[in-house]
Amino acid sequence: MSNSNALAVETRAVVVAFLTNWTDMNILTYKFSVHAETSRENRNKVQVVFSKPTPAMPAPAAVAHFCFHLDETLQHVQGFTIESDPHFHALDEIRFDECVIDRVVKRKLLLKQQNLINLNDEFSSTRVPSAIKAKGEEKRERARENLEEYLLEMFQRKDPYNDGRIAFTEFREALYDLELPHLSHRRREILFAFVDQDRDEMVDYAAFTPIAADVIDTLVYKPHGETTGNRAESKAEDKESSDLLAQDGEEAYQALVAREVDHTIQKLNKLFQTREQQAAGSRSGGESETVGLSDATASEGIQEPNEDGQEAALETSPDEEEVQEKPDAFHSTQQLRACLESLQLLISKGEVNMILALVDTSPGGQIPCAQLGELYPRVRSLIFQYQQRCFTDQIDTYLMQQFKNYETSNLRGLAEHLRFKLKQKEIKMVIKDMTKLLLTPYQLMQIVALGDKTRDNDQLVGYKEYIPRMARYLHDQVDLEVVIENATILHGSQDSATSHFNSIPCEDVLKATCMEIFGAHDQRKLGVLSADDFFSCMRELSETLGFQLDDKFEVTQLSVLADPNGSGRVNYLYFLHLLHPLLRFLQQERHLAAARDTMRRHDGKVHADNDEEK
Repeated sequence: MSNSNALAVETRAVVVAFLTNWTDMNILTYKFSVHAETSRENRNKVQVVFSKPTPAMPAPAAVAHFCFHLDETLQHVQGFTIESDPHFHALDEIRFDECVIDRVVKRKLLLKQQNLINLNDEFSSTRVPSAIKAKGEEKRERARENLEEYLLEMFQRKDPYNDGRIAFTEFREALYDLELPHLSHRRREILFAFVDQDRDEMVDYAAFTPIAADVIDTLVYKPHGETTGNRAESKAEDKESSDLLAQDGEEAYQALVAREVDHTIQKLNKLFQTREQQAAGSRSGGESETVGLSDATASEGIQEPNEDGQEAALETSPDEEEVQEKPDAFHSTQQLRACLESLQLLISKGEVNMILALVDTSPGGQIPCAQLGELYPRVRSLIFQYQQRCFTDQIDTYLMQQFKNYETSNLRGLAEHLRFKLKQKEIKMVIKDMTKLLLTPYQLMQIVALGDKTRDNDQLVGYKEYIPRMARYLHDQVDLEVVIENATILHGSQDSATSHFNSIPCEDVLKATCMEIFGAHDQRKLGVLSADDFFSCMRELSETLGFQLDDKFEVTQLSVLADPNGSGRVNYLYFLHLLHPLLRFLQQERHLAAARDTMRRHDGKVHADNDEEK
């Protein structure tokens, strides 16, 4: 992303210098505004708007849009196209005369007189973007409010008791029947991520409609200028190129998260197998099988909270060799929910909601577990597609609003003004409440850990400095060029004979090593450690494994999930179930960062050598 922006600055500078030279030579008397493209496929195209403002008319009635094309080196201007005309004017074949601009402006004014074209906002949109943006935001907010009212009305029609709750089957039918022409049925599936079904499979649609309106607005909104291009043919080419990039990006994303997906499915199958074994044991012992909190807790391999308010994980679990990869068993919705909500799974609440909503159910109300191996990757893909829109839709403004709202609602004492600072624990709470982002546990731990870099001496995080870091991270998460580059690096490392993924031991060996280290620091044998002891244990573990962890960032990331409530206490028996996939994720991230750094140094050296040759 940063490379694209830097390249856009360079190409803009080339065209500005070129046009300034024309001005100095009295070839050009028009004022000009230059806007460079940031996308890779259009990096050689620079948009220029010509106008002649005067003291009497500072906002001319019409302007001319040109597109200047650069050569392959992006250092020289080859020619230009005018407005929507695809004809290319090569500068080595013609001599530029600004009467071309005069004709464009006169033709527009003539069309305006004949009421064939509206030029009211043409100059303002190029010269006063802040006013146009404010007007657009106001219009967008009104549309969002109207959408929320429409959603509420449609769901109320399915609610005969008018108590704000309807059955999920009725809710799903109403959702698909909504008149949203810009949102296909497949794209609407992402809305299920925000649907919380209770144990009776009822949905509180009154709580759903505000976030749904916000999400739909994000999905269908197109920034000013996105739907109006200067050249129809160029727009078609750009769309085709964008579709190809999206397809490649989707495949690259699936390759990047393959390890996370495989681990989750494997763990889920293990939980299914455990439940089947427990049910079989109960039947053989003459005990009746019950589906409730105790059954759900046992199926997770998690004990009830102990006297310290912490949850301890059972050490016993079936061997991986005994777990079926695709069990043929059927489970009820309640049983599936219990497994999905297990603390052993690195799966977000949004993912759980989508799986429960999209899973196929038999006429008898039973769910075949084998389908989850295909459904879960699809859910991750839908969330990634949504995040591509969400993370680039005024994300800085959204983040600032969330932090300010929290600080405003929690002002204490004599504080009259916002300090724009929060405790690390509060930062974590605010981010976890940002349900619109649909962050995965891996994204959550990384983005929370970024705040540790902006803490002051009072252990407060200045979120004004924190937000740009968060925004850059979120942009990179959905930048298709970055995703494709990372997938290419990962594919190359997996093909190599000396794979970097071999240094972390298998999960059973890792658990045994951790139990020994953590147990030595747990003097009271409660299964709980302080945050300081946790960091000490992780340093000792990294030395034992020969895999050094960075205290300032990597261990901080692990602590986000090890201490999800920010209480300063870590339940290491629970954390043991998460450590193996988290270490492999950190190892993958470290490898990708090192490979990108090597590529940048190599590219810098190549450019330096080329400059010396010139």
